[in-house]
Amino acid sequence: MVATCVLAAGCSSAGDQAVVLPSVSAAPSPTASVPPVPLAARARTVQGADAFMHFYFERLNEAFATSNSALIRAYSHPLCGTCANYAKGLDAAKSENHFLSGDSFGEVVLAAAPLEEQGTFVEVAGTLPSRRVINSAGKTVEVIPAAGRFRFRVAALWTDAGWLARAIKIYP
Repeated sequence: MVATCVLAAGCSSAGDQAVVLPSVSAAPSPTASVPPVPLAARARTVQGADAFMHFYFERLNEAFATSNSALIRAYSHPLCGTCANYAKGLDAAKSENHFLSGDSFGEVVLAAAPLEEQGTFVEVAGTLPSRRVINSAGKTVEVIPAAGRFRFRVAALWTDAGWLARAIKIYP
């Protein structure tokens, strides 16, 4: 099954293992096909980072349900390996007309650390509910069973354009 790893939300990359927040002056801006970041998620505060991560995980759920990688790319730093893996998997799934039914990330709980110069780290935990991979005709082509709980550490990077997901470290 194409993109099972990505659709199951369990991939990581070596690029996401480092936890140092790099300096960045510019970031990709969202296009017209993606929703704007809410006002609360635009503040350079711990609360702003928390609001951005809520928004980001809502976009991840939407991206997986529609196989729309633009929803990940618009809010992720280009060096985020896990983000790139998700986007590539979604592109592959879309080319096969595969989509997910249901949320990929359920009951998301966040805890942002104090701000550093370049951003902060956000601990994200929640559930991985069961989903179905369906084709464009609505036929189930794969069932992804519930995988229990997940735990990520996301580096939220502050840029001139606002918050971006810079790295996602996935914990077992």
